[in-house]
Amino acid sequence: MSQLRLNVTPSEKFTLYISGRFNLTDTKYSINNEQNQQLFNQTYSINLNAALLWGIYANIHFDYDIYQNDRFGFNQDVPILSASFYKVLFPNKRGEIRLSGYDLMNRNLGVSQYASANIVSETRTSTLARYYMLSFTYNLQGIETSLKQNRGWW
Repeated sequence: MSQLRLNVTPSEKFTLYISGRFNLTDTKYSINNEQNQQLFNQTYSINLNAALLWGIYANIHFDYDIYQNDRFGFNQDVPILSASFYKVLFPNKRGEIRLSGYDLMNRNLGVSQYASANIVSETRTSTLARYYMLSFTYNLQGIETSLKQNRGWW
């Protein structure tokens, strides 16, 4: 597996993270060479954080997953676009109200490919599709409004 990542932070009010991840599984059979195959999975991601007007922040996240197996003619693209807009509230920055939209293009699909000595598996699973959420968070210690990317949750 290989991964490439670029972080751009030109100011405290804007960050951009671009990454690409590539995974190649090359399965070869000594008895029946016609069964040889390559599974190629790719993920391209863009994550944008920006401070807008009136203390409103935006986070836009886009993943584009590509799954390929030429031996079986399998080629599946899964684009996922999510966005959230939020505002930190109260003088002590203890509250946050956020409007989020997940899978805005309504294309979410769980895809899995696997190949080993005697097994070839391809799975497509329906997953939770587009949804929106309005949330309010109150933190007893206050909320930090850093635009730096968090590990795990965005």
